[in-house]
Amino acid sequence: MKRGGILRLKGSESVHLRMIPFLICVFIALLLIGCNADNFNPLHELITSYNPHHYAKITADGNNISIKGRFYPHTVSKIQLTPSNIQLSPQVNSDGEFTSTLTSAGKNGEYGLNFTLEGGATFYYRIYRQNGRWILPDYSISERNRTRLDSIIEIEKNITTSYIADDGVRTGDVLDEIKNLSDEICNGANNDYERALAISQWVSSNIYYDLDASDDSVTLTNITLENIVADRRTVCAGFANIYAALCSAQGIDTINIRGGTIQRNISHSMLEGSSERHEWNAVWIDERWVIVDTTWNTQNIYSGGEYRDGSTNLKFFDISIDAISADHRFDLVERRRYY
Repeated sequence: MKRGGILRLKGSESVHLRMIPFLICVFIALLLIGCNADNFNPLHELITSYNPHHYAKITADGNNISIKGRFYPHTVSKIQLTPSNIQLSPQVNSDGEFTSTLTSAGKNGEYGLNFTLEGGATFYYRIYRQNGRWILPDYSISERNRTRLDSIIEIEKNITTSYIADDGVRTGDVLDEIKNLSDEICNGANNDYERALAISQWVSSNIYYDLDASDDSVTLTNITLENIVADRRTVCAGFANIYAALCSAQGIDTINIRGGTIQRNISHSMLEGSSERHEWNAVWIDERWVIVDTTWNTQNIYSGGEYRDGSTNLKFFDISIDAISADHRFDLVERRRYY
């Protein structure tokens, strides 16, 4: 009945009415979860890299996650599934090849397969729990990234020169120094793949990410070959610049890739609109593009005027398109001809 414009109910009618706000909240919560969840087509298997000495093959099947691979020159010491903190004990043979299997249920959501190597390097790959099974994501952006590799922009010589030295007069001397350094790095390498790998390891081990420059404002001076060789520090564009130059000195066709990235614990759904700018490379070897990110392979940093050594790894050498599309969006691809 109505009194004073207020509807008053008794008994079960009142209980049901009080349930409505609760049910609405539940519905909104489920809707938000659905909106925030990344929607993927599942991959049955993820090959993380085509490097036969440094890769993992991850297979998801219902409640089972099977992993095998090799991380030469180091061996894997542990694998963790986070945030559940389930730790796996991989079986490693004398050649460093390992196998590991996890059988586990879990709540829906994003997880990380975290690998720790005996040398101290750590890295991870995303895996998801959806609809009562483990899912390896087939990122929609991977096809876009493949297509971008076919759209190379040729950079004019005068622009390439600006990446070599502050003073154009020094260009020839700097390129001679790069050639000598490249020959030294590649001494003993038997083919272009081994040369590209040796150069990747050298750059990630000997160049430091310049946080001071990154926090201030990066200028062309920070990324020229002349200053990188002299100071052994730069930002991502400089890492990509010197890697490209060192590979070009060996006659290896190299491209620079610019695009957006995401950082750890940020949903992949944000990658399409990520404003985080980054630069990395790819080299053309044996009729395919070998993708390389020397910046993301190192934890060497320069901060507060000090060089700080960190671990390095090979996760981003010859990384597969499926794996790199988890956190890299290819926007612009260019070729600089240094020699």
